[in-house]
Amino acid sequence: MGWGPYSVIGGGPRMLLLICTTCLVTFVYY
Repeated sequence: MGWGPYSVIGGGPRMLLLICTTCLVTFVYY
């Protein structure tokens, strides 16, 4: 469990930042 949207539960702020960046990139591409 080190990837995916659910890893933020045990990943911490760093995973949250990664997911937030992914959301931004997806929003930009679409």
